[in-house]
Amino acid sequence: MKQPFLQFFLFSIFLYLNNTIFAGNEPVILESYAVAVECLKGNRDYYDPTKSQQLQIEARTIAAKMGVQNSPVRVFYVLKRFDTTFCAFVDGEFAQTPVILLQSHEFERLGKAEQNFVLAHETAHTVQMQMRRWGPVILGLCTCLVNPVLAAKASEMISTNSYHYFSRWDEKDADLKAARVFGTAGGIALFERYIGIGNFQYEPTTHPTDRERIQYLKEWSVRHRNR
Repeated sequence: MKQPFLQFFLFSIFLYLNNTIFAGNEPVILESYAVAVECLKGNRDYYDPTKSQQLQIEARTIAAKMGVQNSPVRVFYVLKRFDTTFCAFVDGEFAQTPVILLQSHEFERLGKAEQNFVLAHETAHTVQMQMRRWGPVILGLCTCLVNPVLAAKASEMISTNSYHYFSRWDEKDADLKAARVFGTAGGIALFERYIGIGNFQYEPTTHPTDRERIQYLKEWSVRHRNR
C-alpha cells in the first residue's frame, strides 16, 4: 500500500509545482508569455487600453456568473500578432492576477456570439485556477486512501499522459462553462468557422478537435434544451 500511495502522492506534488512555480517555461507559450508580461507592465504599444478595459469588465462579470466574485483577471486586447490567437495565463507569476490575451485582428473578425464564447472560455480558465492547483493532490490522497491498486494505475496513467489528459479536460470544461453563461450557439459557430477555413487552432493532443467540440456542445445543448 505504501508504494502506490507514495508514487501517486509525489507525482501529485509534481503537478502542483509544475502548475505554479514552474509554469510559463514551455517553449510553445514563450512568445505569448512575453506579450502578457509587457501588457502587465502597461506597455501600450502592445494593447488597446480602452477596449481592454471594456473586455475586462465583461470578463469579471462572466467570472461572477461562474461563481468567482471580485475576480482579479486582467484582459488585454492585443494589437500585435503573436503565437496564440486567444489564451489565458493563470499559473506561476499570474496566479494572483490571471491574464487573458485576445488578438485584436482575429477577435474583431468574429460575430458577437463567437466573441462572447471566446471571452467566456478564457475566463473559465481563470475560474479553474484553484482546482488546477490543488486538484491533483486532493485526488491523489483520496484515491490512495480508498484503493491503493487504483492509485497505482492512476499514477501510471498520469505520469505518461497527465499534461494531455488534463489539458483536454480543462478545454472541454471551459467550453461547457462558457455554454452555461451564453449558450452553445457562439461556440458551435466558432468551431464551424475554423473547420470551414481548414484552420485547426491547437494541437489535438492538448485540445479536443473542432468537430469533437461541436459534438459535445450539441449534446450539452440537447440535455439542457439550450440552443
